Amino acid sequence: MSSNAWQLVGLAVLAVITFGVVALALVPQSGPTADTRPAATAAVTPTVTEPPAPKPTVAFIGDSYSAGTGATLPENRWTSVLSRDRGWTESNFARGGSGYVTSVSRNARAACGLDYCESYLEMVPQIIAAKPDMVIVSGGSNDRGLSRLVAANVESVFAELRKGLPDAEIIAINPIWVDGERPSGAGVFGQAVADAATAAGCKSIDIGQPYQGRPDLIADDAAHPNDAGHAELAAVTAAALKAAGIS
Repeated sequence: MSSNAWQLVGLAVLAVITFGVVALALVPQSGPTADTRPAATAAVTPTVTEPPAPKPTVAFIGDSYSAGTGATLPENRWTSVLSRDRGWTESNFARGGSGYVTSVSRNARAACGLDYCESYLEMVPQIIAAKPDMVIVSGGSNDRGLSRLVAANVESVFAELRKGLPDAEIIAINPIWVDGERPSGAGVFGQAVADAATAAGCKSIDIGQPYQGRPDLIADDAAHPNDAGHAELAAVTAAALKAAGIS
């Protein structure tokens, strides 16, 4: 082959190589580009859990019924059953043998287990110092009727509670008796309690006489409610509170 022919062959090969390099440069390269980068992850907002609302504190003023006499365990007394069912924190100031006027000393019979069981009126400063959200006053059967002194103390109990606890819910419950002990003036006594509470800007509920004709609700001492009796007292009180729109 002549030299000119070899030169033509060389030029042809060079042209093919040059074409291949140019074509390869024009082919798009693989890999991520600005358009294919993953989107930024959105910021996660932490969930804020509100703390549970505190339970309202309810103070009870009362006699041996509210103190739990007759119940087999303290948690079975009606004040504790009611508080547990309604989500309250119970603060129990009840004293056995006491009343709006009646107090009991060791010489007489310290039914509350102390040297001296205060009357309801004497308990009031303790209640005010505790600063409860609600106060429930029950009992009165130990006063044995509505004398002039009893009526004056009933008025003072609710007036002093309202004065010392202006923002608290204060509720009066009519006096109740076990079967066969209800005095003839029980209705008058209950009305006097309701009137005194209303006059002081408090509320009152009437739960009737749940133990009348119900010996099955009375303990063996024939003077106090048994566990079933305490449960019944909690139930009728809850129903009366609901009917009165009291939470």
